[in-house]
Amino acid sequence: FHNLPYEATLPGLLEWRRADGTDFQPMSRRQTLGLIFLCACHIMAWAKQDPFRFSRLNINQGLSHNYVSSFLKDRRGFVWIGTSSGLNRFDGYSVRVFRNDPRDSTTISNNFINSMFEDPDGRIWVYSTTGTTVINIFDPATERFSHSSQPYLKQYGIPEGSITDILQDSGGRFWFIHNEQGLFRYSPRLKTTTIARHLPEGTAITSQTRISHIAED
Repeated sequence: FHNLPYEATLPGLLEWRRADGTDFQPMSRRQTLGLIFLCACHIMAWAKQDPFRFSRLNINQGLSHNYVSSFLKDRRGFVWIGTSSGLNRFDGYSVRVFRNDPRDSTTISNNFINSMFEDPDGRIWVYSTTGTTVINIFDPATERFSHSSQPYLKQYGIPEGSITDILQDSGGRFWFIHNEQGLFRYSPRLKTTTIARHLPEGTAITSQTRISHIAED
């Protein structure tokens, strides 16, 4: 209370004295209760404010189809929405749709999107299907798709094959589920790759082990 023009005496804060020693008239009980009531009302009004704001995104706002199969939010803040009729990228204001163009080999291979993942370099891995599942890897620098994962797996020290999931953990490491060879952990900081030999409960991971999904608790 040294910065105030009055000081409180103990016990309690109901007895006040100005710095010059003269008495300071405290608020009455009614005034005190009124102030407490106003503060409580203000807190309750703030608490009732909804911290979430929902908006609707469908074909009327530019979405390619209302049947949505997958979502991904990338490191740049874009929301990727996979549908049965194209891949959509939402920036918070508008939607850009990526569809197959038979005349352009750098477009997505087909328009039915199954799943999406982001790799350590910010590329978006998109699996699409028309009976057989096809990989499409979107490069944000060129905004074009490539259709082979081998160069990128080689970059991360992972054997060639089908990757069914990519997860980034809280430590910044990336986990790759390999359809035939199990689970790999890649460290972007160290540029090293480690194969997981055992599941958490101790079961050994072999070529017969099938891992469908991973999540961090």
